[in-house]
Amino acid sequence: MNILYLLIFLISTVSLTFVVTYKSDKKLVKIISYILCFTISISMFVSVNVKAVEKQERFTIKREINVEDQTYNIKAKIMYNMDSSGFTENEVSDYTEMSEGILKVEKKYKNIMGYVKDEDIDDLLSEICEYLEELKEENIVESYNNNNGTIAVNLTSGIGYLFSPAKKGRFLNSGTDCDIVTLEPAHNKVVTQIGYFQAFLDIKFNELGYQDSYSLSDNAEKVEQTFNEYKYKSKVQNSNVDIDQLKELNKYSMIIWEGHGDYNDEYNSVLITREKASWILEDTIYREDISEKRMIITGDGHCAISSKFVDEYIRNMNSSVVYLGACVSGKDDVLAKSFLSNGAKAVYGYNENVSIPYEIMMRTYTILSLCNKDENGKYNNVQQALDNAKRLINDKDFYADDNPAELVLFSNDFNYSLDNKYITGTVKSIDTNEVIRNARIEVNDNSYEVNEKGEFLIYLPSGEYSLTITSPDYEEKTISNIIVNDNESKNLSDVFLTVKDIWDMEYPKYPSDISQKYWIIFNEGYRNGRVEMAVFDVKNINDNTHIIWDRNLKLNDHSKFSNCDQYYIDENVWKNFINNYRVMSDYATNVLASNLDIYNKDGELILAKKQYNSK
Repeated sequence: MNILYLLIFLISTVSLTFVVTYKSDKKLVKIISYILCFTISISMFVSVNVKAVEKQERFTIKREINVEDQTYNIKAKIMYNMDSSGFTENEVSDYTEMSEGILKVEKKYKNIMGYVKDEDIDDLLSEICEYLEELKEENIVESYNNNNGTIAVNLTSGIGYLFSPAKKGRFLNSGTDCDIVTLEPAHNKVVTQIGYFQAFLDIKFNELGYQDSYSLSDNAEKVEQTFNEYKYKSKVQNSNVDIDQLKELNKYSMIIWEGHGDYNDEYNSVLITREKASWILEDTIYREDISEKRMIITGDGHCAISSKFVDEYIRNMNSSVVYLGACVSGKDDVLAKSFLSNGAKAVYGYNENVSIPYEIMMRTYTILSLCNKDENGKYNNVQQALDNAKRLINDKDFYADDNPAELVLFSNDFNYSLDNKYITGTVKSIDTNEVIRNARIEVNDNSYEVNEKGEFLIYLPSGEYSLTITSPDYEEKTISNIIVNDNESKNLSDVFLTVKDIWDMEYPKYPSDISQKYWIIFNEGYRNGRVEMAVFDVKNINDNTHIIWDRNLKLNDHSKFSNCDQYYIDENVWKNFINNYRVMSDYATNVLASNLDIYNKDGELILAKKQYNSK
């Protein structure tokens, strides 16, 4: 690559010199021009190489940190190999040796077009398995799994690797606003552009009703033009489809992915990015993700993400509709369920390897149908949109010779449509005004969790609803006659719950071996609101002795405080886990009961003392 740059710059130098001097007959002018242009060329060459080195030696990290209950987003450039916690040189070398060996075997089976014929696939996979057996004996490979036309490999280093033969007709790699993102990791691949041309010919030849552009961008813009709430915020292509970008998918209400996917029983469906394995393996940040199989290395040296990646990073999605225009992205429900369990409303995926032109047409007509209304004047729901697209195009991929792919839908609410409005609010304690992080919202036989800020956002069709809000330590509350219509969503603002009386709570029997006289039960914020109890002694207690709740829990005269042990509930038994702690709690999100009065920092009584009474 450097030689190519040098040739380009030398040619540029000669061309520039000619332009400057071809009319001049002064020798001095020509000499100065040659020197100047050559200097510019060398400077450009050095600059490009410096940038290339900088790109190789540095990487960007984006992290969310929490300091004193405040969240901060940080972004920084970090040098590679600053510590030794990444994969070692030998581990990377083992991976490289194995990968190169597998690709060397595959090369023998590829035809002049770069594909492996269907009749040669079994022989190819068998020969690769023989090679992997040799690597097992050398303790490079721990295990491998050959099924569904792919091979999943677990190296002894913890690296996960997925090989899929190059087959013809597949994608191949070498808040309340409803934002849309389109992701095209293989946009510039020749096979992708050929697929678009095939789809264009098919559409024109068959005179399909929609004759406009079938690109992802135009699909996304159609949604934006139809629904005011949806904004097309992000178009990501090729190498920009990286790991950091994918970790932020939860902020989008529509996600349209068009690229390569793969499947193996070991990892289930995976989505392949343009992130290069060569530097991912050297990056200490990703070692745990690779070892835990959230990220998988593919046969062509790229990084794929699995359902475990979605579970770890793409949480609290905004009732998203996810379209996965990738091979075998819906082979089973594992990947789809990860999206759904983290807040997505619907996930489209293909159950087999899909041809590019068929995917293009199905994606366009499914999204177009979501933007159209049915005979009742209502926007089509996610199931109707799929049915309409299949009716117009075809149930299955007509470009495939065998095992034709079908677009399948996974959803917890098949009636969901893009025009659904929402009910939103924040659940708080009426006693303390603190948010309640473990509340659940029940509506129409569906249950929704609040997020870490106690907030909920539930998308629903127009209608009248009743919401029931529950939390283990609070009285149940029902809000009725909530109207959602086509033009307006409903913001309930703050929803307050009342703390249950101690006698209404099913606390375990008070441990008989506790010698301390005083106790307090509370929710611990540093452990996800877990119910905990602190027991302690008070020296020289008097009528004015009480607990002050100011985020932490202390005595009003904390010098009298001593011998504090902490407990949590394990299988309906109080279990001791901390002894001799300096305070009752560092971060109590709620106070439930105590045999001492509890006041806030302003001197107001929050909770009067009572005796412990277990059921």
